[in-house]
Amino acid sequence: MKKRHLVPAVAAGLVLATLAGLWLARLPLAGWALERQLAARGLAGSAEVVRLEPGGATLRDLELEGQRIERLVLDYRLGSLLGEGAIDSVRIEGARLAADLTAERPLGGLSALFEGEASEEAPPLSLPRLPPVELEDVEIALETARGPVRLALYGGLRAAEPDEGARRIALDLSTLEGPVDLAGRLQGLYRPGDGSGSAVTLALESRSGPPLSLAGELAIEAGAEGEGAPDGRQLEAGLELSGDAALLAELAALPASVLPESERPTAGSLAAGLSFAGPLAPLLDGEPTAWLLNPQGLDRLDLALYLDALDLPGRARGFSLDSGLNLAGAREAGGRGLRLEPTTLAADSLDRAWLAGLGLPSELAAALAAGGRLALSGDAAPPAVLRLAGAAPARLELDLLAALAPSAGGRAALSLEGALEAEGLWPATGG
Repeated sequence: MKKRHLVPAVAAGLVLATLAGLWLARLPLAGWALERQLAARGLAGSAEVVRLEPGGATLRDLELEGQRIERLVLDYRLGSLLGEGAIDSVRIEGARLAADLTAERPLGGLSALFEGEASEEAPPLSLPRLPPVELEDVEIALETARGPVRLALYGGLRAAEPDEGARRIALDLSTLEGPVDLAGRLQGLYRPGDGSGSAVTLALESRSGPPLSLAGELAIEAGAEGEGAPDGRQLEAGLELSGDAALLAELAALPASVLPESERPTAGSLAAGLSFAGPLAPLLDGEPTAWLLNPQGLDRLDLALYLDALDLPGRARGFSLDSGLNLAGAREAGGRGLRLEPTTLAADSLDRAWLAGLGLPSELAAALAAGGRLALSGDAAPPAVLRLAGAAPARLELDLLAALAPSAGGRAALSLEGALEAEGLWPATGG
């Protein structure tokens, strides 16, 4: 009788011992399973699993296609993880990431994770729900057309109560290596789903060397059709760049045929701004040109350019420009159009040999060599309007008064009023 009771007890002991062995061996087994899963997806990677519990996991020395993370901490609820793939929070420490922006696949083999099969009908933009993320000691090495750039990131995504699923973005950025020593912050609000209500701003400034600043903003708002209607979403964006003109010309990496190195500015500053607003659908459809040509495209476009006291070798000294363009509203009489803002050009002096090379008479070249000011303005309308839609054929309307005042004395004025039409420059889009 005692022997009959002994057999189940032994069996139960063996089962418990087996389960205990599996539990103790879960960490190396999890590391092995991770490598097998990555290999099945055609990716090379490995990691040491140092914690694996029903409420979280910790990976150390994670490597994936050349990307490295020293420590990755995941917190989750097991039921949500298995049922929905949901993770409660992520902490990344000691990451060393890399991308080659000059290559067709910037992330190398890792690009396969972001490449889907092409479809004739792309789905509307849908932003995934993201867990809170904390970044510490993260560096990104970039290969660019201007050489290597290395960035440091701190911060992350935090819950934006009481909005379920929304995240507050707060990232501090700085350059560790590159042509410019920059530091700044990316911050804003991230909303999953159709993205309505999402907004981010970026501000960067140079910490040393010539002055340079960059500011940008991007926002997605629900349109008249209401939140959740992809065709109703509106995109608003803006970008401002200012700084030392010589530095900006160097960073622009323009080909020598456009701006030879010998003709780059050696002094002065530049400021430029671009802002626009319009429906998101044309951009998602891969037809950004519709933003300009279609009356249902951009609601607003403003471009401003300001150059101050540029020295251009072999051309001019103290050259300045104040100008801009804006997009006329679709409901404006005569149709949609790009309008030139009143513009001013000035120079302290112009190179006489360069002026003579333009074919100007010697007397005029001598007068202009001392510098002067040119103003372009309109009477009752902008100096020039290029009609983009609503009028066929294409039409350039002029109400231009050009006034030239050389520093050497005298004044010249030219007035142009009328229109120039050309057919077939772009397809008709309707009024």
